[in-house]
Amino acid sequence: MMTLSLYAPDSLELRKYKQQPNLLQYDLVTRKGKTGELHTDFAVKKPTLYFKEGSVFPVLDQASYGQVTTAKFENPDYEPAHTIYQNGKGFMVRLISQT
Repeated sequence: MMTLSLYAPDSLELRKYKQQPNLLQYDLVTRKGKTGELHTDFAVKKPTLYFKEGSVFPVLDQASYGQVTTAKFENPDYEPAHTIYQNGKGFMVRLISQT
């Protein structure tokens, strides 16, 4: 399978991938950002490591891949007005081998 989006696998997916390292081909990318609320300063999010678009993985027997996590911030005292999420769900497509 190949991801067409950024992808942050959960711990179970990572364990399964480690069992088949010859089927992995990937690049990693760190993304960071900032957010703000009305009439306040921006808050800087901690960097998050993702598999980059175009990375290749073995097919797992599951409906979706990746995880959505709650954003963490550089300033530990920052409390947003609502929960902020980071999407690590992979948009996966199956690759077909032409042999």
